[in-house]
Amino acid sequence: MTDAVVDDIMAVLPPLLQSLEALSYVARYLNPPDFDRIMSDVGTPDQALQAACAQLTAWPEEFSDARVAPLPFWRWQPAFTPISASASC
Repeated sequence: MTDAVVDDIMAVLPPLLQSLEALSYVARYLNPPDFDRIMSDVGTPDQALQAACAQLTAWPEEFSDARVAPLPFWRWQPAFTPISASASC
């Protein structure tokens, strides 16, 4: 495994785990009367994840499958957008 692959994994892993924890928090405590407070508690972990994903470098061909595999997962990150937009109304 090259340094670029390890560096990318180390850069993406913390914001990815924080985003998953935020989704878990929302799922655990979602109560319509408390919606604004819950969204305030969660913040915007998707912004850190988007920034980390934007910084990913080109990986060697032997690891290209591993880099492509998470792409369907990255597509959930816009899930924060409708929630955040609703919270600001």
